[in-house]
Amino acid sequence: FVEQQAVYDLPGDGDAANITTAQRQSAVVMQATPIPTFNCPSRRASTATPFALGAAWRPKNSDLPDVVARADYAANAGDGFPEFGGGGGLQAYIVDEPCKPGVQNKFEIIFPPFNIFGNYDLIDGGLMPYCYPSERTQTGVNFLGAEIRLVEITDGSANTVMVGEKYLDPQEYEGAEQGQAAGADDHSMYGGFDWDLNVWGGGDETVDPAVERFRPYQDQIGWKTSGNYGSAHPGVFHTTFCDGSVRVLNFDINLNTLANLCDRADGQAIGETN
Repeated sequence: FVEQQAVYDLPGDGDAANITTAQRQSAVVMQATPIPTFNCPSRRASTATPFALGAAWRPKNSDLPDVVARADYAANAGDGFPEFGGGGGLQAYIVDEPCKPGVQNKFEIIFPPFNIFGNYDLIDGGLMPYCYPSERTQTGVNFLGAEIRLVEITDGSANTVMVGEKYLDPQEYEGAEQGQAAGADDHSMYGGFDWDLNVWGGGDETVDPAVERFRPYQDQIGWKTSGNYGSAHPGVFHTTFCDGSVRVLNFDINLNTLANLCDRADGQAIGETN
């Protein structure tokens, strides 16, 4: 729909099973290619900025990029309730459940070797394989290994957020110094499941004070957070729902209401009159 098929095809050489030198080099070109559709004109120009993370966070199946294009919009990964061990699905992708039979759906956590996920330790300080999450443990429409069909959005496509503006520190609109990039904007817009490209929303801080972190915010100089909706606009942020409609939501939206909009199947459909 944005007429960028050539960019989409860049890393491909017809052999998806074997990552070649040509694929890794083309992936660098792709990551450095900005597309204006993915940037908010009120926030920043659509340009590539320095990749501040360096070799420590080399993108998978890619050579190390010098610059990357970034997005101001992120996909709805679910509500903000502390279900399944925390974060409305944020940690549910490491729930100890059987992998789907006959499906190659193992992945490896790439975070540092310490107990970052509560009770889930990495093995011997190394990488530990987990199953891709099942739809039943995830409330959003985009998450690790997701393939959500319209039929699985049982609250209705007109009642479920698909994409929204994400929060960002204005000091980092044009990139950050080496090692100082914000967690919500330190990779390219072409990556997989990550704080950069996924957001959570809603929850009720009266149930769990930690849920407060999923409130949407207007961009604030010097303040950093990841995984939140937000924007450079005073008072509001833009969202696109799963039916393609664009709607403006207020920063002071009731957190329970926002949670309902971010949960595709909680049975709490929020319509226009709400």
